[in-house]
Amino acid sequence: MRRLLLPGALLGLLLAGPAPGADEAAAVSVATLEHAPPQAQLVLPGTVLARRSALLSVEVAGVVSQLAVDDGDTVRAGDLLLRLRDRPQALALRAARADAQRARAAVDLATVQERRQTQLVAQKMTPQDSFDQARAQRRQAQADAAAANARVALLEDELARHALKAPFDGVISRKHTELGAWVRPGDGVLELVETAPLRVEFALPQIHYATVRPGTPVELRFDAVPGEPIMASVSRLIPVGHEAARSFRVRVELPNPQQVYAPGMSVDVTLPTTTADTAPVATVPVDALVRDADGGAVVWAVQGEGDALQAAPVPVRPGRALGDRVELLGSELPPGTRVVVQGNERLRPGQALRIVGGS
Repeated sequence: MRRLLLPGALLGLLLAGPAPGADEAAAVSVATLEHAPPQAQLVLPGTVLARRSALLSVEVAGVVSQLAVDDGDTVRAGDLLLRLRDRPQALALRAARADAQRARAAVDLATVQERRQTQLVAQKMTPQDSFDQARAQRRQAQADAAAANARVALLEDELARHALKAPFDGVISRKHTELGAWVRPGDGVLELVETAPLRVEFALPQIHYATVRPGTPVELRFDAVPGEPIMASVSRLIPVGHEAARSFRVRVELPNPQQVYAPGMSVDVTLPTTTADTAPVATVPVDALVRDADGGAVVWAVQGEGDALQAAPVPVRPGRALGDRVELLGSELPPGTRVVVQGNERLRPGQALRIVGGS
């Protein structure tokens, strides 16, 4: 078997002697590091998301007297979803409209009287005081009418706030109330989710950040909807990375006019990659990677032969995901190197190994 050449620091650590407890052989499963030709495409897992969703609530307190929707119902913007008991408000509005009508009649009468007094004053058949009084009465009637109209508008608004209507097209994903229930402002009563258009989001590894921009073409494949993939393009790259995963959120718009796709579906996103590399790249199973708190990664290589096997940590830079394997960028590990894929969580440098699975 080919001997593994380790960086000087790690080699020195091994030569310094076994770590405490290293005489206890750890049972591990291993796999083989392989070299694969570079791929021109990058496949990443994504999720279908709604562009808008809302937990709807009422504006006033009251008893639910009408519930017009159920879970899964499709609604249009402006559709009535729920109504609270509003008979007292409706009666108050009816009375206010009657008052407003009387006020308008009073304005009409005061206007006629003012016009008559204007003519009489011009003919010097009535004193100026009579005209002034008629004008004041007309102005008072107009003010009373304005107040009556304002009260009508106020009661109309109060009555309207007893009805909950859909703010946008979508699907009722869940209801949180029933007929006869008492609800208050701020209580979530219905969940509304927009289903067209949708968007796809996926995490882009930072190594590919410079190669993806709005307009970059992508191919979308859905497990729930077999058939030909959908061709789309990146609509937005969020320029704030996830510190632990070292990745960036990317969005792709999904029109969905036929309601074929739904929020929560999984999707495979294929992007073209631009690389000048032509040499084969080292790959290991994803389970071989062990990440530390700082976001770095190591693989535990198996050193030695026969029964004298030891664990050697090798720092690596993960690259693209290639199915159930991942690239190791700039790796100097030779093909055929055995790496630990199970039992690597608690290994120590130089710890003895006992292979119980893999090859």
